[in-house]
Amino acid sequence: MGAINGELPGERGAPAYPIDTGLTIGVLPSSKVQAEVGYDVLLPSSNPVFFFLNAKVCTPESTLFKGAPAISFGIWNVGFKKDVTDYNPIHLMFQKAIPGNGYVAAGVYHGMSDVLFTNSDGKVVKNGAMLGFFSPDIPVGVKGLQKLNFTADVQTGKNVLGAGGFGLYFYFNQYVDLLVGPVFYLDSKLQPGGAKHLWTTQLDVDIPLGK
Repeated sequence: MGAINGELPGERGAPAYPIDTGLTIGVLPSSKVQAEVGYDVLLPSSNPVFFFLNAKVCTPESTLFKGAPAISFGIWNVGFKKDVTDYNPIHLMFQKAIPGNGYVAAGVYHGMSDVLFTNSDGKVVKNGAMLGFFSPDIPVGVKGLQKLNFTADVQTGKNVLGAGGFGLYFYFNQYVDLLVGPVFYLDSKLQPGGAKHLWTTQLDVDIPLGK
């Protein structure tokens, strides 16, 4: 899940979903404009390997004017095999903080490949909305578990990336968290094994760099 970064595709014809391993790093830690780049590799996968790049630039809240939302523009699932991995959707997102370290987000996306955004009905569906919610902190404060956060997001469009889901973040400390929850697909016929949903488990490790 993750409304800001969008969904990752499963390999068509595969019996099951691969494991996604990725790395994202901030490259422009400015107070006015920020940027990050990263990659995801999905294994096991056939030839070619499902390897994707992603990048985005953003402005923090109140940068443009007082009370302005955070704004991000980016691209994800940038592949290198034509009509196989070159999904290359771009997105424009707006995000607003809510009390307690939560946020709400909304935006739009546009896919670049007619072939890969053709759905099971034979229609090309390259556009859609992206909506997300991240709850205020739910303090736990026991040894080994700092807090919980509920999250939910949806990416509309009956295509290979269209999906919605929700989950619960377990923050063991400020740098390590685990997300678990279901994801439901809008075009299950395009998913590995024709899956209508899956259960995702996502481990995030943040490594602070610099001072």
